[in-house]
Parts: sequence; structure tokens; C-alpha cells
Amino acid sequence: MSKLDYEKLGSFYLGKKYDFGKKELTNEYYLYDSKDLTTHGLCVGMTGSGKTGLCLSLIEEAAIDGIPVIAIDPKGDLGNLMLSFPDLKPEDFLPWISQEEADKKGMTLEEYAESTAELWKNGLQSWDEDGERIKLYKDSSDVVIYTPGSKSGISVTALKSFDVPAQLIMENSEALNEKIQTTVSGILSLIGIEADPLQSREHILISNILSYSWSEGKSLTLADLIRLIQQPQFSSIGVFDLESFFPQKDRMALSVKVNSILASPSFSVWLEGESLDIGKFLYTKEGKPKISIFSIAHLSDKERMFFVTMLLNELVAWMRTQQGTSSLRALFYMDEIFGYFPPVSNPPSKQPMLTLLKQARAFGLGVMLAAQNPVDIDYKGLSNIGTWFIGRLQTERDKSRMIEGLRSINSEMDKGGLEDIISGLENRTFLVSNTNGSNAEIFQTRWALNYLRGPITKPQIEILMKDKKSEISKAADSGITENINVSSAVSGSKPVLPQDVKEVFFQPQKYAGSGGKLIYKPFIYGEGKAHYVKAPDIDIWDTGSFLIPVDDEAAVFNENERLKTANYTSEADGNFVFENLPAAVLGKNTFSKLEKAFKQFLYEANPVDLFYSKDFKAYSAPEEDEGTFRGRLSHLMREKKDAEIEKIREKYSSKINTQKEKLRKLGQSIDKEKEDYKQKKMTNIVDIGATVFGAFLGKGKKVNTGRAATALRGLGRTGGAKADVERAEEEYGIQNEKLKEIEAEFQKDVDNIQNNFNADNLLVEKVSLPPRKTDITVQKFFIAWIPYSVNENGEQTRLI
Repeated sequence: MSKLDYEKLGSFYLGKKYDFGKKELTNEYYLYDSKDLTTHGLCVGMTGSGKTGLCLSLIEEAAIDGIPVIAIDPKGDLGNLMLSFPDLKPEDFLPWISQEEADKKGMTLEEYAESTAELWKNGLQSWDEDGERIKLYKDSSDVVIYTPGSKSGISVTALKSFDVPAQLIMENSEALNEKIQTTVSGILSLIGIEADPLQSREHILISNILSYSWSEGKSLTLADLIRLIQQPQFSSIGVFDLESFFPQKDRMALSVKVNSILASPSFSVWLEGESLDIGKFLYTKEGKPKISIFSIAHLSDKERMFFVTMLLNELVAWMRTQQGTSSLRALFYMDEIFGYFPPVSNPPSKQPMLTLLKQARAFGLGVMLAAQNPVDIDYKGLSNIGTWFIGRLQTERDKSRMIEGLRSINSEMDKGGLEDIISGLENRTFLVSNTNGSNAEIFQTRWALNYLRGPITKPQIEILMKDKKSEISKAADSGITENINVSSAVSGSKPVLPQDVKEVFFQPQKYAGSGGKLIYKPFIYGEGKAHYVKAPDIDIWDTGSFLIPVDDEAAVFNENERLKTANYTSEADGNFVFENLPAAVLGKNTFSKLEKAFKQFLYEANPVDLFYSKDFKAYSAPEEDEGTFRGRLSHLMREKKDAEIEKIREKYSSKINTQKEKLRKLGQSIDKEKEDYKQKKMTNIVDIGATVFGAFLGKGKKVNTGRAATALRGLGRTGGAKADVERAEEEYGIQNEKLKEIEAEFQKDVDNIQNNFNADNLLVEKVSLPPRKTDITVQKFFIAWIPYSVNENGEQTRLI
């Protein structure tokens, strides 16, 4: 057997089938159909059962197959996915082996590294693997370790902003309410409040704040949320006025609790790093699939719960924006589910997890969970899981839960037999039940491609991610520094505007520093809605917010800045003085003319930049980066590839089955011919022996010549029977060669399809799409005062 027998598109090589009765490994590969993961999977087993090795092998297979993975790592084991050593040299293993283990073996570190390298090389060979397959895994995906609340890996934040959800979610009240509910539950869990969404006034208040802000198209930062808890945008909740429902004093106490997060020096790292953009966790900017590992072992229980909830929220939101598919688009894996999806209580993480298990199948998102104890998992969740990998279990209660679950799927399963199997499973041996297949099977897991050295610590994560950190460009400081002559520009008092011109004041979001002068600079704030249409799949309504500087003449539209958030009030901060506003802006009818110019600007200078694929005649979505778009194209290619392979499979299926049936009948015929030959041979031997024996006993009597002749003729017929066997075996060999030829033709066609549908050959170009002129509306247009700090040298820094 060779790699060609298991390296098949859409098949995960997880191990070899195990004969439970004989307690021995067979030579038959256990291949798992990747499409079956869309109905989700669960792996259970006690410590030492081989659960981690199986799940890491499954992720390795997904990577080789070009399927991106998002994984939550509560224990630190998933960092092993970066310990890929194609050359299998001792020096590759040396930095990662344990001094303690070397001492136990009575070896130096160098000797133990050499021993480990040899162990891994031999282990891979015993499962028909080698360094080339490790290289294939390494080249197929980009592994990144993210560490929320730490700088040891790539920093990631769930607190930088609470952005307005995608339009599809905003238009779906059920999805929107679910996102608000779980987001607020996550925030409150972080400050130690276990809140009932229907009864907790804290939950209801913050939910209303998010709902109101998002309905206005405004994203919020944590600082915004703290301020709005004190002074919400509304004066009543339900039929009660705000003060009766949640008095000012109590709201202040809540805002202080939330502010403690922002004020804590140890928590400052939570505000840094990449935001939770699921698309960027799935693919690199070049479109290469990623394995994004979120290591949370270093966090407290509250912090873990908060982060897991927020990540699941974003995953659900991303899922709802995808098109339906029957192919596996991506995989979400959580290494230990205990506490996050319990059967009785309702932590914030439970609802989004249940949503994924119920709905992700339709969108091609597979969910794989691992647990030591099946009794720790919600019953409803188990009913939505199609594949169960069951390893050694410790308690009778766990075994009973698994048997009960398996028999609920297939009532014909023998309870006593299942008890014997589950109780008798050895390390690395699993019973698998797959609703997409037939009977339950037993297999032993293959040797992992990556070195499994145990949990990866924070210092080790820092070593692993050192090169990756240097590749990631640091986010530019949002402050804008300008050299201006402030003395002539600032008048101090607020200019008087025409009665029909509205003005707003942006809130400072950054520390102004000591000794600097605080000023408001005038800009024009414009918000417009435009419609972009391009057959067959682009029909976009886009709302954009712009800051437009003004000079001595008027607005400078060609130097506009598009804003992601717009946080302003109707009241100025008394600590600020005002810069002069050009008279040209305040002239009669000037502002209405500027508004018309802004509408023209939206048409002429505000195209949507999209990526386009000629191969699929597909456009990217607005703000979808090239990597995410390429990832989407890769999935479309995988869908098309799956469909083409299915056609080929159907084409060859009848031929292969017919040939196998012919071989089966030939095999039966050979067995019959052999049996006939054996019987005739035995009969003739007996006849000849009896004739000869009779001659000896005849005491001089003549031998029965007729009987002897008959015996000799029987011997001739035996020779004919032997020839029949040889002819049948020859025909079997011919037909078996034909079967191999058909299978080779099938594999050749499959290989051609794989070569034709290579994601590396995808051509993507950038195009600009102007809006439809008749579908442009100006929604907001007014003077915006922007806060700045000015030092003694006249250098000016924007505070938003």
C-alpha cells in the first residue's frame, strides 16, 4: 500500500481499520469523507486516549485539502501544529524536547533529539507517511497562533469596537437580537455579572444601547459604551422612563465597572491587535488557507468565556453572510468544550455554539468539538452532531451516555456489544459512528505529521510567532499631525452659522496630553447612500460617511476621508476653542450648493473597488479583501471540482462495479473448479489405490482390467479439471488487470480535474464600479467640529 491509496481529494486519512475481535490492526485505511464534517463531529475520550492526536491529524488533513481552520485552544496543545519538520533532522526537534524526559531516558538533550527524530521517522514510515507529506502539509496552509490578552503570539482584540453588523444580519431581526444578546452577555460576564437577558436591567440597558446605535449605523468603541451607559441616547425603556427603570446613580456604578476593564494596566493589551475579522482568519491576503489557533490557556475563566463568546458571535455573523453550499467551506474546532456548552446552565457561549451546530451545515461550516466527558455537553447539541469518535472512557456514566446516544441514532445497535467495545478500546483506538455512513467502525489513528511535544507555553509561542510578527505591519497611529500657524487660525469663540446649517461636535477619543491647546477645526461631514449594480451578482447599497476639509474657498472634496465610525454630539466641550470658519462656506445658499456638489462627488469620486474573477465571472463584496475573495473563489473551485469528480465517479461507477461483480463470480467459479479438482483427484487416488491394493490381495488372481482402465480415465479427467482451474485463474487475472486499468483511468481523470482546478492558477483583477446615478441620496450634511491638540511648536494632533 502507498500514499496513492489514501491521498485522495475530499478524503481525510485518519488511520487504519482495527479488528476488535482479533485485537490487531488491519492494512485497510480508514478514510473519512470531508463533506461529512458539515454535519459536525465530536471526539470524546479520557486523558491518554489519543484524542488530541486524532483531532490534530484531522486538522492536518483539512490543511492538505485546502480547507481553512479556526481553532480555540484552551490547553495549549494546538501549537504543536507548527512543529512541522519535513527533513526530520535531530536539530529540528532539539529546541522542543524536554530536559526532564531526556534525564528519564538517561540521555543528553542531543542524544534524546536524535532518538526522537528517529522515532518520528520510523513512526511515519509505519503508517506509509514521510517527510514529503509533512512538506505538503506545511506548504498547503499558513499556521498562526493568536493570543488575546497577551503579546506572546499575534495580539487580537474583541474590545476595540462593537461594529455595526453586516446588512444581512441587520435585516434579520432574529439574527440581530441573537447577536446583541450574546455580545452583551459576554461583556457582562467579563465584569462578573451573570445576567438573564429577559430580567437583568444591566443586560436590557446595554442591549438597547447597541440596538439604538447600530440602527443609526454607528459602531461603538468600549469608551463610547461607557459614556452611553451614563447618558444613553434614549429617555425610556419599554413603558418606563429611563430614571425609573435604571436610575443615574446605578448607571454610573455600572459604567465604573465596565470602565475598570479599560482602566486596568494589565488589560491594556486587550485593546491592541487584530480585530475579529473571520475572513482574515480563514485566508491570507494571497488567498492561502490558514489554520488560525486562538490560544486562551493563559486567560482567567472570565476572560476565556468573554473571548470565546465574542469569537463565536463573529463566526455566526460571518456564517450568515455566506452562500449555501454542500461542500466543506471551513472548519471550526474547539479542543476542550467543558464549561462552554453545558447541558444545564446557560453561559454566554452556549447560544452561539448551538446556533452553529443547528445552522452551519447549510453554509459549509463544519464544527468539530472535543471533550473528555460526554455528560458535559448539551443534549440538543449532541442531536445535531453527525460523527462521533469515541475513545477510552473513564466512568460508567460517560459510557452509558455514549451508548444511549449511539442507539438513538441506530436502534439496531446491540447495547451489550457496544458496552464491550467501548470498555475494551485501547489507546489511539476509536469507535466511529457516522450518520452519513452505514455501520459503526473501529480504527486506530495514524502517526501525526507534526511533533506532538505536549502543551506549548507562552514563551514558546513567542518563539514560534517571532517571524510572523515581523511580517505583520503595525497598524498606523490614527493621530494626524499637521504643522500650521495656529495663532492666526483660531478665534476662540464658536462662529455663528446660518440658521439652516446644522453642526455637530466629535468627541475626543485620545488623550490630549499636558500643556497642549485644545481646538476645534471645522470640517464638513457628509453621509450618503449609493446603489451599485452589476449583473449578475452585484446589487449593493452602500452608506458612506466622509470628513471633508475646508479651505479659504470652500470644501475640498478631493481630500476627503472616509470614516468607519462617527461619534458626535450636539454639545461642544467647554475646554476647546474654535478655529475660524471660511466665509465662503457661510455665504447665502452656499451650503445647499455644497450639498449638491457632495452628491456629485459620491457619483464621480466614490466608486466601489472590487476584485473580479474572469474564471467564475464573480465580484468581491464591498470591503472584502483580496485574500478573503480568493478564499471564496477557492471554495467555489472546490464545489465545482467536487461536482466534476462526482460526475466522473458516476461515469466509472457502473464499469467498476460490473468488473468487480465479474471478478466475484470468477472467484466463485475458481473456488468451485478447485473443489471439483480436489474431489476428482482424491477419488482417482482412492480408485487407483484400491486397484493396486486388490492386486496384492488377489493372491495370483488377475487384476480387474476394467476397473484399472476406469481409474486411469479418471486420472485423465483430473488433469482436465486442473486445466479448468488454470484457465479460470488466468481469466481472473485478465479481468483483474482490466479492473486496474479502469481504476487507473478513473484516477487519471480525477488527477486532471485536480490540475485543472488549481487555486494557484486563479486570476484576480481589481475593478472600480461607479454607483447608479439615479440611486444616490445625501442623508446627512453639516459642519463637523473635530477636536485637536496643539503643542507649543504649533504641531497639531487630531484626537479622534
